[in-house]
Amino acid sequence: MIDWDKEFPIASLTRVDLKAAGFSDQQIQLLTDEDMTTIASKLEDAYRDNQLAIDLEIEVLVLLDTKKPHGNKYPISFDDKG
Repeated sequence: MIDWDKEFPIASLTRVDLKAAGFSDQQIQLLTDEDMTTIASKLEDAYRDNQLAIDLEIEVLVLLDTKKPHGNKYPISFDDKG
């Protein structure tokens, strides 16, 4: 039976991510764990509001396309999910 409420984490945020984004060690050291949690929460909200639905649709359709019997693949249509 499928657990419809089971959660699957999408992303995490680390200080290494901030370093990779170009922030200096001095800037990063000013941020507390609480600050990092706040930043992560705001990023999560922004992603859900602006991009998640688009990326979700693309990734699900691509994966579903791989589950079709060999030779029965069809071009992915983002308008027709059936």
